[in-house]
Amino acid sequence: MLCLDIDTRKVERLNPGFLPILEPGLESIARQNHAADRVNFTTDGRRQRARIDHDARIRRRAADAGGA
Repeated sequence: MLCLDIDTRKVERLNPGFLPILEPGLESIARQNHAADRVNFTTDGRRQRARIDHDARIRRRAADAGGA
């Protein structure tokens, strides 16, 4: 998941897994998913668009091959 925000300071804090939400275990889950490149935060809309396009190409290839 790639999250887009205009606030650079917020993105810099969210990427390493710091969450301003008090939910037991959530920060650990966020850190694990960021480390596995499953969730990232950015201020770069072009990066978000490229990720969306990349994911769409993968889904199309899987569908063409009879997968998901």
